[in-house]
Amino acid sequence: MAKLTDMDVLLFRAGSTAWDEAGRIGGSCDLPPSESGLASVRERVSSLIASLGSPVGGVLCGPDEASQESGEVVAQAAGAKVRVVESLGEVKLGLWEGMLRKDALEKFPTSYGQWRENPASVNVPEGESLHEAADRVLTGLAKSLEKLKMEPGEVVAVVLRPLAFGIVRSWVHGKDLSELWTTIESCPCSERVSVTRARVKQMKEGLGASA
Repeated sequence: MAKLTDMDVLLFRAGSTAWDEAGRIGGSCDLPPSESGLASVRERVSSLIASLGSPVGGVLCGPDEASQESGEVVAQAAGAKVRVVESLGEVKLGLWEGMLRKDALEKFPTSYGQWRENPASVNVPEGESLHEAADRVLTGLAKSLEKLKMEPGEVVAVVLRPLAFGIVRSWVHGKDLSELWTTIESCPCSERVSVTRARVKQMKEGLGASA
């Protein structure tokens, strides 16, 4: 096993679900990817793996069906194994989960409107705050990365639902969580990034939410 100094990470957004496509708030609900969502993953993976120029040493994914099935597609294309990490699950959105976005705005005009403007400033009813979710996701990712037995030159793929994907990408690029929507909506569904040992240690110590 090579000593971890720099680790190449492929951030990969899981395939969309029927709720995503219907305009419903998914949150932590355990849903499979839709047929079109899974087809999109297969299409992205086929060209992505070929263009990496590096072997994929492992695939980490969240515990929901969409992330796991998407992770399996990545793993099969790359000849790697999937490891499901409970702490990489999507942000819990409590009473909003399953609601149409337009209905949430009508029923919770102030809090939902504010959440769309600055999600870090809102505590969703019976959900978790974005900072709590960031601590969970980033710390869990750091511990998982440190456990991987990677060879020099290998890439690890991390398959996440949209908000968890945005949290990790925000941390990697030094973006504030208040900019989460811009971070998610302005980026491709997959991105290769480099993470240093010092940054992984910082995540493991639970400092990611404030980065």
